Amino acid sequence: MPYGEWIKFFSGFVKHPTAVGAIAPSSRYLAAEMLDRIDWKTCTAIAEIGPGTGPFTQAILDRCSQSTRFFAVEIDPQFVTHLKQRFPMADIVQADASELKALCDHRQISQLDALVSGLPWAVFPEDLQRRILEAILDSLAPEGKFSTFAYLHGLPLAAGRRFRSLLRENFRSVETSRILWWNLPPAIVYHCQK
Repeated sequence: MPYGEWIKFFSGFVKHPTAVGAIAPSSRYLAAEMLDRIDWKTCTAIAEIGPGTGPFTQAILDRCSQSTRFFAVEIDPQFVTHLKQRFPMADIVQADASELKALCDHRQISQLDALVSGLPWAVFPEDLQRRILEAILDSLAPEGKFSTFAYLHGLPLAAGRRFRSLLRENFRSVETSRILWWNLPPAIVYHCQK
């Protein structure tokens, strides 16, 4: 990971710990685990919420075909500026993740085949967790896939436990990955299917 990118991410965490939620960008190991269950041959539309400095964005763009529609939603203006400079050909929008359905509609995307989230769910209050999950469910295709992750230290927190329960309530299947010890901090991935 480039040193400048790490500094940018860390300074975002210091300024807005409840929006950034981590001290370092996600590792390539976490990115691979997040994306490996998506069927890239049939994926026509995918979105990313909470891309931060773009470690998942890069991995998504590397896997997308030329015909796959992709956009990323980031609320932090500094990260948006960084993402637009790093990925000038990508559709990066500054918005709240709860606006996901409207953002799809604006792009004439009727449904997403997959959605990837880098949001810090364990620091969100319940109403925000529910609002964003509702937007995700409204945007996903009937068999759509949703991948997100949780840091190991956040799993026992009340918000982390509540989020796990919300996933099980709202998705047909929720599978948990092995622990990714090489990520900083260590994390697990939730693979969800609508």
